[in-house]
Amino acid sequence: MREYIAGWDGGGTKTICEVRELAGGETQRFTAGPLNPNGTVPGQADATAAGLLAQMAALPGGLAGCRMLCVGAAGISNPATEQRLRAALEQGGYAGPVCFTGDQQTALYGALGGAGGMVLIAGTGSICYGQTLAGEEARAGGWGSLMDDEGGGYALGRDILAAVVRGFDGRGPATCLEPLVFGRLGVGDVRGMIGHVYAPGVGKREIAALAPLLSEALEQNDAAARQICEKAGRELALLVLPVANKLGLQNARAALAGSVLAKCPPVRQAVRAALQTALPGLRCVSPQNDAASGAVLIARRALLQKK
Repeated sequence: MREYIAGWDGGGTKTICEVRELAGGETQRFTAGPLNPNGTVPGQADATAAGLLAQMAALPGGLAGCRMLCVGAAGISNPATEQRLRAALEQGGYAGPVCFTGDQQTALYGALGGAGGMVLIAGTGSICYGQTLAGEEARAGGWGSLMDDEGGGYALGRDILAAVVRGFDGRGPATCLEPLVFGRLGVGDVRGMIGHVYAPGVGKREIAALAPLLSEALEQNDAAARQICEKAGRELALLVLPVANKLGLQNARAALAGSVLAKCPPVRQAVRAALQTALPGLRCVSPQNDAASGAVLIARRALLQKK
């Protein structure tokens, strides 16, 4: 029987499972739906867990060959969330060892290959998480779009829309973001834009999808786009400062992760510039791997601690 470890990166739209044989064999990956027990679709977490476990069961070692499973997901600090996920695993037929952790820790381990640094994540939302080699940890941000998430994709999309209506009113400069937004949304004017944005079913991800327009606007030297990027850079850098200071990581590595920092060069450049000024000894790096790979590393650590 082949023995392996597995890591799950449970996201809001999809879950990635990475499996690595303990004997040093190949690595395999599976993908399923969202793993969010607090989501709006009843039973979705159960269905996702069942689908991934079925694929693991088809491996040469079967489910019994899994020596440790690490499940990384948002909200795991809430005991009710862990209980729901544990129940989903049991319903899917998994009775082996499992450890649960937050998705920010799996992102850190995937990005840096372990502890001893920080990861700044700007996706739809934003958060910074750090952990020392001694296991001390700290975080800043990640409080959701109603209160926080500055520098994330939703905040950028919201600021883009605000720049368009402010320019339309005369409260701000005219901006080439206006025709870019109209073209992306398939509308002809501000009223059509408002109708689209407030239509039922349009949520954070649709607004966040506007963020890449900043690069196009900056190619035209647009003042509003430049202000939005500079603001995002400052806000994201502010997430890093308290984490670095609390943990003594001012001269450590900070991985810049998430879709915004990966796909929006102007924001990434603004973050790097702000951090270079505030923490000149900090080394900003690109992520080595993703959170699923990080979950496997945490599973390996948990297995070693168990022995």
